[in-house]
Amino acid sequence: MATELELKLDLDPALIDKVRRHGLIRRLRQGKAISQDLRSVYFDTSDHTLRQIGATVRIRHVGKRRIQNVKMRRPAESGAHFNRLEWEHDVFDDAPALVALNETALPQALPTPLTDLSLQPQFATQFRRSSYLLATEDAEVELSIDHGGVETDGRQQPFCELELELKRGTPQALFTFARELASTLPVRIGTVAKSERGYRLLTGELPGVKKAKAPPLTPDMTTAQALQIIGRSCLSHLLANQDALQKQRSPESVHQMRVAMRRFRSALTVFRPALSEQDPQLAAIRDHARWIAETLGEARDLDVFLAEGLSQAEDALLAAEVPAGLFTPLRQELSARRTAAYERAISTAASPAFTLACLDLAEWIETGAWLTAEDETAALRQQPICDFAATVLAARHRKVLRRGQHFATLSMEARHRARIEVKKLRYSVDFFGALYSGKRAAAFADGLADLQEHLGHLNDGAVALALIQTLAQQVPACALPGGLVGGWHAAARADALEQARRSWKTFRTCRPFWK
Repeated sequence: MATELELKLDLDPALIDKVRRHGLIRRLRQGKAISQDLRSVYFDTSDHTLRQIGATVRIRHVGKRRIQNVKMRRPAESGAHFNRLEWEHDVFDDAPALVALNETALPQALPTPLTDLSLQPQFATQFRRSSYLLATEDAEVELSIDHGGVETDGRQQPFCELELELKRGTPQALFTFARELASTLPVRIGTVAKSERGYRLLTGELPGVKKAKAPPLTPDMTTAQALQIIGRSCLSHLLANQDALQKQRSPESVHQMRVAMRRFRSALTVFRPALSEQDPQLAAIRDHARWIAETLGEARDLDVFLAEGLSQAEDALLAAEVPAGLFTPLRQELSARRTAAYERAISTAASPAFTLACLDLAEWIETGAWLTAEDETAALRQQPICDFAATVLAARHRKVLRRGQHFATLSMEARHRARIEVKKLRYSVDFFGALYSGKRAAAFADGLADLQEHLGHLNDGAVALALIQTLAQQVPACALPGGLVGGWHAAARADALEQARRSWKTFRTCRPFWK
């Protein structure tokens, strides 16, 4: 069994020659490239059992050799880099060898015994791999350029992947080399394995939207280990939705990418006591996360307003016999602005600046100075995560209760500050949820989610009013319909506020589960 540590970058296959002539290769390569043509056949059951558990079984043809390869990726090891378990065995024909499969972790992960599975060829990859050994005094990294395609049932899809695999030295070398490539080539961090390319071609699936998963924390972890896993989870969540944004312009993909960065920014806040302010990278990391979230924010706000804020007001006003055509200029203007916001979001997510920012985030999570700072944060980083989580949850809970005092009479600004604290507590509960179980934890999380939802509705109404006011000033044709929609939202605010008050009363009775 081996553990891979690698970074993958995707590139337009038409730019393959620019990679081969890149200055990084010319400057650091040791000897000539080793090139070989590789064909791999991937196996699975008819209902894709292996895909469902995150495993792949393939047989790769290397000359006359047949090499059976099994890969499994653990949930805790996600993010911008791949850190997977891998097993390889020589086999004698083109069918999977059961004996060799039983020597991997695959049997333990399967819902049924291996002997009950019928593994059949699903798709194949055919590509040329050119590998360069790049070396400095402190590190050796293998850069492999895979240029070819995936094929099944007569259909093909080309790809070009650059894989950086650490051979000697620290992980910083991977990020240093990747950053040099990303600053001079239109690459992006790759999260789609060759096997997933094959499954998509086989099934005709479009890239799907990925929601956040609970970080797989365990009580034996330190605070530093927990932050790394949470950080990887957030970055993986962001990158996993890039394809859906680029290829489908999916509103939900924008939402999920924005959520990913909000979660990451919340993690920086939650773990602030364990982060050294002397860390030279910390300010840049915060700036990167804020920039990504803000870039996606405009498109998301317009999505919500068009789908909910405007539609709800329009339906109510049409029922009151307001002429339907009155709202056409407003909807057209909002739709045009949303289109422009999506173009900016898509352009940003495909830009070198975005890739470089994500590489910085990944490097900071894995190797940042915060991990080794010798100051008052050192003891906290080594503290058991259960102790740290209980302290954080208690502090966040107190802040929510303090901000929400006299909820019924709070000003709009005070309710907004209370909503922010509720959101921070919600993210903290989500981060640390795997450490707790039981009805009390579930009841607390449900009450908190309900409160956040109703406070969110109030905030959506406030955003809608501000947007309408701006439009009315900038576009004369939007003044009348905007005034009507704004008036409806102002009138609906009383009902939304009453629902939030009831949620607040319910939440106050929820007993803390971390005590």
